[in-house]
Amino acid sequence: MAKRNTLQEVAKSVSDSPPAKTTSRALKIDHGNLKQIKPITLAQNEVFKAYKRGDYFITLTGSAGTGKSFIATYLALDEVLDRSTPYEQLVIVRSAVQGRDIGFTPGTVEEKAAMYETPYMQIASDLFGRSDAYHRLVEQKHIQFMVTSFLRGTTFNRAIILVDEAQNMNFGELSTIITRVGHESKIIFCGDIRQDDLTYKRKDVSGFQDFLAIASKMKSHTNINFTTRDIVRSSLVKEFIEAHERHESAEASTRARNHAKRVLAETREDPDDKEDTASPRRWPGLPETVCLLQESAGNAGKVPWAVETDD
Repeated sequence: MAKRNTLQEVAKSVSDSPPAKTTSRALKIDHGNLKQIKPITLAQNEVFKAYKRGDYFITLTGSAGTGKSFIATYLALDEVLDRSTPYEQLVIVRSAVQGRDIGFTPGTVEEKAAMYETPYMQIASDLFGRSDAYHRLVEQKHIQFMVTSFLRGTTFNRAIILVDEAQNMNFGELSTIITRVGHESKIIFCGDIRQDDLTYKRKDVSGFQDFLAIASKMKSHTNINFTTRDIVRSSLVKEFIEAHERHESAEASTRARNHAKRVLAETREDPDDKEDTASPRRWPGLPETVCLLQESAGNAGKVPWAVETDD
């Protein structure tokens, strides 16, 4: 009868065995490892078309949960890993805005920035089907992550720059980023102006709307806006954002009606007062041009036509 090895002998034989060889080729990530992604909404399809056209200044705006960052990261890595393109690196840029609320965090620049890299670790894991994908791409210098504090003097050549959460940047940050773009590069901004994390201080406000207004005057600019119809994260997210938009719309309508009623109340004449015919009537809250138009039409002292009433 064959002798049966004890657990101690088995454990010793395993520990004495030489470690399995892991080649660098097995760890390396290349273009063939990237999953093929297809657009599933109208806005996503527009992004793919813009990339195919070769657009190099793209802004993706609109609702959360629509896949803006995911699609932008996928398309960028698809080109960076393709040796037939000039692009060598995906540069992800974010503002460390949340750090202003929790104070100064200890550690090196890399350690402080690590908390903002989590979303891209998850995206890379989904795109390559392995949890270490992001770190491998960083090691291979296919991805570089930066915060806006360290961009001065930098030029990005042969790179695709992804500026994420752009609504959390002031105009100075956004201006600095776009002036870093060098030769054979393209840049993509992703942001939703309704998710502004900046504190509302005079010197610390989002500059994304002003940036978009300037960009709209540039021929090279392509903007693709995502709506609630493009939400893919979950049905709950879609339902909540739609409800939020209805709530905001109702609030805005209420504020407009209340303002109109206040203006109307201020224009009604007190019966105990005598009308001053020597000076034209003015209505608080209305532009001077409206008042002058009323007077030139012989309607001085009457309720302005621009104010709706409930009477």
